Amino acid sequence: MMFQHRSPFLEFEVHPTKWFGCAARIFGSVPFIDYIGRYDIPVVDSILDNLGFHQGREWQDYVHSRNEHMIPEDELERLELFDIMDRMLTIDHTKRITARDAIYHPFFDEMRDTVF
Repeated sequence: MMFQHRSPFLEFEVHPTKWFGCAARIFGSVPFIDYIGRYDIPVVDSILDNLGFHQGREWQDYVHSRNEHMIPEDELERLELFDIMDRMLTIDHTKRITARDAIYHPFFDEMRDTVF
């Protein structure tokens, strides 16, 4: 089975066992390897084979002409966006920001102040 994801921010086609390799190219291999080791998670060899070693990239590196209209122009707002993305997409569930804490992140200040 193939999963296909097409968005203006990231584009890739993924077979389930290759998902980890694709995600490792985004987040880097170390968070996955650390997570697997820390929690002694059994992983099939095909997943580890597809993981490879990747340094990971900054969110700014994914901004391009097709998605830059979705990224805040203000530098502080841009930094807050990338920070909340990092915190929400942290691999280790014990280090990931909770939904409750996320709504109080500065990125959501304007929206939160108008909604609540």
